[in-house]
Amino acid sequence: MQQDKDPTHWVAKEMIIGWCIGKVSSVQMIPSWPPSSPKLSPIHNFWGWVKAKVDETGCKTFDEFQLTA
Repeated sequence: MQQDKDPTHWVAKEMIIGWCIGKVSSVQMIPSWPPSSPKLSPIHNFWGWVKAKVDETGCKTFDEFQLTA
């Protein structure tokens, strides 16, 4: 597990470092990576896949989508 430069991570930097030391964790702060980098967050790839699947249905509204389910 690695952490990007999300502002919330840096606000709690000392707490995170202390937790990592106490738990003997391999969590690292990576200063050169941008906040919310899709490279670090598999959920971004997942939502891209979900969007592609929804787009395949051709639905324009949520009501249309519900009818296909």
